[in-house]
Amino acid sequence: MKKSQLDFFFEFYEKKRIPEIYSNIIFKNREDTSVIKNVREKTVHDKIYSIFFIPEYIVPQCKAQHFKVKKIDQYFKGYALDLSHFDSADAYIKNRFRSNAKTIRKRARRLETCFDITTKMFYGSIDRADYDILIDKAFKMIQRRFDERQAESHTLTQWDRIKTIFFSLINEKKASMYVIYDSDKPIAISLGHHFHGKLFSLVSAYDIDYSKFSLGNIEIYRKIDWCLKNEHYMYELGMGDLDYKREWSNNIYNFQHQVLYSTKNILTRLSGFALYCKAYCKELCYKKAYEPYDKVRARIRSFKRKKETMENTAPQVDIVQNPVELKTWEKIPFENSKYDFLKRHINDFLYMAIENKKNLTAYKMITDENKFLIKTSKQAVTVQFVKSKPL
Repeated sequence: MKKSQLDFFFEFYEKKRIPEIYSNIIFKNREDTSVIKNVREKTVHDKIYSIFFIPEYIVPQCKAQHFKVKKIDQYFKGYALDLSHFDSADAYIKNRFRSNAKTIRKRARRLETCFDITTKMFYGSIDRADYDILIDKAFKMIQRRFDERQAESHTLTQWDRIKTIFFSLINEKKASMYVIYDSDKPIAISLGHHFHGKLFSLVSAYDIDYSKFSLGNIEIYRKIDWCLKNEHYMYELGMGDLDYKREWSNNIYNFQHQVLYSTKNILTRLSGFALYCKAYCKELCYKKAYEPYDKVRARIRSFKRKKETMENTAPQVDIVQNPVELKTWEKIPFENSKYDFLKRHINDFLYMAIENKKNLTAYKMITDENKFLIKTSKQAVTVQFVKSKPL
């Protein structure tokens, strides 16, 4: 008995197609209901279809009347921004975050105050040289972030496939690459799939030296405006229970698993029902296993936050209260890669001082190579590294 197992979410957003068993899908949002027809004319055979991760806001229509459709609610949830009621990113964050919307706007403005920020959405056109530079930069950003967290990135395990397919997809307007630059340096890069006016954000990479500015939130904020200006009314974040997804999403939805089989043949009917029972039990097991796990994970997350807050980590950063006598300090070219270890401290200082990087100077103490001074005309901090070689 032939069986076809498909991940609907992957088929829809990444392969840009609807499974052959469906004649069309109804896409529901809060304003209207639209229909997307299946352009694939492939004949449906009397095989068994197991199609999972169907988002709640999508209703697929089976093209074969003699097929039975059995439905199972899945445990994992999906996260999306339904933009259909909004005309700007500011309107969305005001509705979603209420008083905290000011914080997002403030950080976006402060990033632009402290650095020469430009953005670019590559959608429909990117040359090979730019693509190779940016995709490799995104890889290094993600790798560095997860190395610091001492964790494994699922995205990087898929990187060869991502790197191979996205160049042509961007040039065909089936995908995009959004970049935030500090001068000519990329500091945030995201990759997304596009299909029928919906953007699925697949990859987000950012330079952790700019973490004080919440680049991930700024990226979403800016891309919402792009979506609305380009008739994209769904910003899909996919599955995965992460804090930022819960915070940004106004549509937290369930997934559905459908088992479809022909009722004409007794063997197909029995096999299809058996597959449905197996899938139903599997979801029940997930629920029993993951609910306690989620509670434990929430406690671990809370413990880690408290631990990070309580720990005193090197280096020591002190605000300078009095004018500095520069005779004991040697000016350094802080933009040189030799001083990359200082960049996060410099950026944190710029955030605090609300100053542009052009107005900043940095010094190394002549008598202590592990002590540095970062200053503008109004404020200064010293950074003291404990180790003999700063990391």
